[in-house]
Amino acid sequence: MNQKDIIAVLVVIVIILLGTTVYYATLSKVNEPIAIAPMTQQPSTPPANKTADWKEYSSVNFGISFKYPRNYVFMDRSNNAEKAILIGDKNFPNPEIAPSYHAPITISKYDEKLLNDQISTLFNTKKTTMTIDGENANVIEGNYQNYPAPNIPADKHIKIITIPGKNITITARDYYTGTESDWNEISSVVDSLLATIEFTRDKITQEIKEFCEEYDTPKCLPIESSEFIDINDKFIVIKVNNSINYLLTKKGNDWRVSIASEENNICDTGSDSPDLVEYCRSLRK
Repeated sequence: MNQKDIIAVLVVIVIILLGTTVYYATLSKVNEPIAIAPMTQQPSTPPANKTADWKEYSSVNFGISFKYPRNYVFMDRSNNAEKAILIGDKNFPNPEIAPSYHAPITISKYDEKLLNDQISTLFNTKKTTMTIDGENANVIEGNYQNYPAPNIPADKHIKIITIPGKNITITARDYYTGTESDWNEISSVVDSLLATIEFTRDKITQEIKEFCEEYDTPKCLPIESSEFIDINDKFIVIKVNNSINYLLTKKGNDWRVSIASEENNICDTGSDSPDLVEYCRSLRK
């Protein structure tokens, strides 16, 4: 083999070696695992509490507390002939003079006859049940056919929530609303309002009854036949048998009878009882 042949063979061997090296180098790159950046899970945003900035109201006459939107009209007529609380949105004009059945939302005493009259004039009715602060409630939804109140057009919506055990009815209606979205808003507000309801009278009554039983205080035993005039976290004024007013004051976890009076306004007694003075001052704040 001459020198040229030897050089040619060496060139071929070098080419083969280079080709093999390049092949395996490329193959190792192909088989090399691809680095994948770990997925980061975005923290879920908890749903906003719709009622967080709503106003809170406690009704002595109905024995409940609840929240309602700050931008809604609110009127408590529970002390007059209507015996109702009126709550309305932007579509509720003249709330000072409008009858209660015009209000988008009303809270009133349970009236079985009126309820049956309302149900008899509805179509597309749907009946469900729910629990409100531990109490059974009945829900009736439908549309008006010929509502037993003047000038209410047909096909309007109504939702009636009755709580017979508490003698309370909550009604939502779209007497003035012009669109389906308006009614959806009212219905949604009512659902949120129901979730905020607490029956305060039972809690307070039970506290007083336990206090009376423990300390054998006969003055507050007729509480079940009494009328609650004022309730707050520290004071209660009740009228027993439509004659004597009692001021009960909470000291620590216990209630005590601070004063009894036949005056219509217990603050007019002229007593210098520290509890009475503090209570009457709280009314002027």
